[in-house]
Amino acid sequence: MATGKMKDNRALLWPAALLLFSFVLQAGFVMEQRGTAPTKFFRSNSAFDSSRFIGDARIIENEGFLPATKKIATHPVYPLLIAAFDKAFGDDSLAFLFFQCLLNCASFALVFYIAHKLFGYATALVALAACALYGPFVLYAAVYLREGAVMLLSLSVVALFLSADKKPGYSAMAAAGAVAALLMLTRPYPLSILAIVALLAFNILQNRGKKDVIRMGTFLAGYAAITLLVPGPENIDPTGPLAHFLSGNVLDSGYGYIWLSTPIKERILAESHGSSVAGISLLLKEIAAHPYGYSLFYAKKLRMLVGDFEIPSNYNFYLFRDELSRILWIPFLSFGLAAPFSFLGIWAARHKWRDALPLYLWLAISSFGVFIFLIQDRYRISLAPFFIIFAAHGAQRLYDTVKQGQRKKAFAYMAALATAFYFCRFDYTPLAGAITAEDYVNLEMAYHLSGDDQNAKFFAKKIVLLKQGIPAH
Repeated sequence: MATGKMKDNRALLWPAALLLFSFVLQAGFVMEQRGTAPTKFFRSNSAFDSSRFIGDARIIENEGFLPATKKIATHPVYPLLIAAFDKAFGDDSLAFLFFQCLLNCASFALVFYIAHKLFGYATALVALAACALYGPFVLYAAVYLREGAVMLLSLSVVALFLSADKKPGYSAMAAAGAVAALLMLTRPYPLSILAIVALLAFNILQNRGKKDVIRMGTFLAGYAAITLLVPGPENIDPTGPLAHFLSGNVLDSGYGYIWLSTPIKERILAESHGSSVAGISLLLKEIAAHPYGYSLFYAKKLRMLVGDFEIPSNYNFYLFRDELSRILWIPFLSFGLAAPFSFLGIWAARHKWRDALPLYLWLAISSFGVFIFLIQDRYRISLAPFFIIFAAHGAQRLYDTVKQGQRKKAFAYMAALATAFYFCRFDYTPLAGAITAEDYVNLEMAYHLSGDDQNAKFFAKKIVLLKQGIPAH
């Protein structure tokens, strides 16, 4: 008995060490960026989404949550968290950012749980190590954006559905409903609803017993309880989702890289009069009129979805890594390294597809949701843990195949990986490079506004170099 407990303790030692390493790395980056001119600039400038979340949190603090829902312009869960921490620890305290580091670590613990349940301890450990070494997780722990919360809630829904296989599973299903509601109140993508419905349908069809009606009822009760407790905002722009959708689906949009007005986008918005149904209908006519162009367009978007390049939104990972941080060089894993192994893992897991179906469903539907909207790192980051779980399984299967001397299968796996690596090493840099002149303009402004003229001039020179076609870093 004592030996068994000792083995259990040893088995938990590595996961605990990896989680501690991950937290220290994220917290170190938070401290490294604390109080710097770029940090203050990105939080306060209204051109960046962080300022919107912080602004809505201030409204909640000043007016109370229920009155604030009539005024805030974002969905309520994330600004409510910011407001709670600001109330307890003061505005712009480090407490909230350290809390985000803990949220990420909780996500990684769920990655370990899901991978362990489906594929075993070794795969779970590899997946956890990969999460600790993926750089964008570190970056987004230190900024005021909701990506970490979305990632944790997404993983929680899948983990709860997996744990509901223990009979009767009522509490797990009720918790899944509550978490699903929180997810929709954090980032309410329509495809997230579809993924949740698919998981619910799978859970019912898998057993088809009378108790499953009760299980579905407990899920809906949990969902309804949170929806009633946390009302949504009343000040969301109704045309926003359509504009967001069109930005990632018209030929002149830069594949969703650039959030700007374009002639095709503006024409569809004007003709649709803000109606999503009319807008999608007009887009389908546009696609039918230019089939070849849109075929290439969506093929490139698919490569972008699984590609190595982290397409920036508000925060450019490469700008922070190359110009503002030493810590971001430590987590070396890239998406383009994990994705090929994830393809192998998805294929290798087909023999236990019934057990892994919740994972398959969530990854497929959520990936399509990102693909059909904007493929930027902040939206893709919530997919990364699911890719990583399959990637760890793929790496484990390749290792086992080589170890067992199955040469033909190992060669086939490696040939498939080589092809996938070529596909995923797609470097989509539509402007001058990974770091653009606009990024350096932001740094120049940040340092100028803080009174640091020396650094402002330094980055101004880099803007000139980039415009002359000379690498600036």
